Amino acid sequence: MKRKPFILIAGFLACLVFIAVAGSIYAAPAQDAGQTSGENDLRTRLEHLEKELEAERNALDKDRESREKELEEIKTERRELAGRLLDEKIELERLKKRGEELKKEEKTLAIEAGDLREMMTEFLAGGRSTAERLDIHLSEIPADEQYVSQIRQVLQNLPEDPDSVEPEAFLNNLQLLSDALDGAHRDANSICVRRLNIRTADGLLEEVKLLSVGHVAFAYETLDGGRVGLALSSPADASGYRWTEELEGDVAREVQQAIAQVEAGGSGLASIPMDVTGGLRADALLHDETLAEQLGAGGPVMFPLAAVAILALLVIVERAWWLYLRNADRTPLVKRVLAACGEKNYEEAERSLDKADGVVTRTLAACLRRREQGARAMEDGIQEQLLHELPRLRRFLAGLAILAAVAPLLGLLGTVTGIIQTFGVIRAFGNANPGLMAGGISEALITTATGLVIAIPILLCRGVLRGRMEKVLGDAERHSATLLNMLSKDG
Repeated sequence: MKRKPFILIAGFLACLVFIAVAGSIYAAPAQDAGQTSGENDLRTRLEHLEKELEAERNALDKDRESREKELEEIKTERRELAGRLLDEKIELERLKKRGEELKKEEKTLAIEAGDLREMMTEFLAGGRSTAERLDIHLSEIPADEQYVSQIRQVLQNLPEDPDSVEPEAFLNNLQLLSDALDGAHRDANSICVRRLNIRTADGLLEEVKLLSVGHVAFAYETLDGGRVGLALSSPADASGYRWTEELEGDVAREVQQAIAQVEAGGSGLASIPMDVTGGLRADALLHDETLAEQLGAGGPVMFPLAAVAILALLVIVERAWWLYLRNADRTPLVKRVLAACGEKNYEEAERSLDKADGVVTRTLAACLRRREQGARAMEDGIQEQLLHELPRLRRFLAGLAILAAVAPLLGLLGTVTGIIQTFGVIRAFGNANPGLMAGGISEALITTATGLVIAIPILLCRGVLRGRMEKVLGDAERHSATLLNMLSKDG
């Protein structure tokens, strides 16, 4: 469309050139008649060309008008686009301003979100701390297992990271914590009797009637009414409580009457023999334990310890009788024997030695019997007799050393079994209640102490007996050497 006007103009100029050439030819004198018809044809063509030129001119005019109209439409469209561009620029500026406002709002929301996250973290920490304190408090009193399980469920499910909080689960945990707090508060401000499964003074899980005076004092009565227990404060530097059933008859009856009165909902005053200060010591209510009861608390390891003690005692008595009575000091007898040998009264000396008993006398007699065989034979007789006497002197001393070593090992075994029992209680109940652990700890300490009490005297007695053995052996060697020298000179 853009190249068409130039083609028309070129055609128009060619037509003009052609007309000029044709005019010049027409003006020239005709040569003959045949040229006239050519001129007519030329005129006809020229007229035809003029018509075509006019048609082209009209087409050019129409095309120009169409171009102008199209140009006008383009201008109109350009004006519309300019207006729209202006509107877009205005909208862009508005959006930029809105974007800046949104950034400011985002910063504000981020600050508020940080504050809310910090508040949520503090709230979760406070809830966990409350649940932990309540769990510790309930573990130190005979509490309802329902509250304990609720608190431990809250501690297990309550998240530490606020980003991992699920709204529904969080609300359920809050409800559980609130119910446990309400129940603990209600129990702490009331006197009631409930049926609970608790560990009694025997360490057995039993269903009892539990009398609670708030969270201050507790007592129980077994369902058969045969046993009554009273809660005592734990020993010094320990938390929790412990039960005792070793009560005087009047105290037990008063506890039973109080439980019956509260359970029946009766009005009036109830006498409850409890130490609300928690400072009453166990021996204020318990009778003094005998030695047999204390040893019995050591557990089954006490039986082999008792066997070791009895066996060691028998050995010590036998060795003391043999070393101190049958081998008493023979110095006066030895002097008489040496005097008789000095007078060459050997038969009298042999009779004196045969009447007495002991290592020294038997060694001297062995030397004296070989006096006629020479000094070497007498010396061999002394050595032979000493070799026979040495096992008798050392008899059972090695066994005493073994018993002295076994006793503390058995005590250590009792310690291990007691600690195992203690950790079994901790594993079963999940807390360190001294009342429940007292049996295992008592067994551990009693067996250790008993093993040491047995081993120390055994070691001391073995040392004394060994010293006596060495003295008897030394006396036999010394007196026999004296007799050997005397008989060698006489020979």
